[in-house]
Amino acid sequence: MSESGLLPCPFCGGEAQLEISANVFGERRFRVYCTGGICGARIGIRDSMTEAVSAWNRRPDASACCAGSSPCRGAEAPVHANSIALEEADDNGA
Repeated sequence: MSESGLLPCPFCGGEAQLEISANVFGERRFRVYCTGGICGARIGIRDSMTEAVSAWNRRPDASACCAGSSPCRGAEAPVHANSIALEEADDNGA
């Protein structure tokens, strides 16, 4: 675990980075992403740093959610960049 409390990337083991930004109303937003440059894993934007770190550090229990099949991704687990394109293709009937 890093000094910021972030676990390494669950896909490539790369270092995680916390990004802080603001929306058009000046409200702070938080996102965590992998800096490894290989997998593109990231979580969606959160309203608090605690929520972002918690979402990034959450790991699904493979034995409970998908009987150990691979790949396993819990509902709030970090997302691999390539899985988004696959999900969009499935949604479009491809």
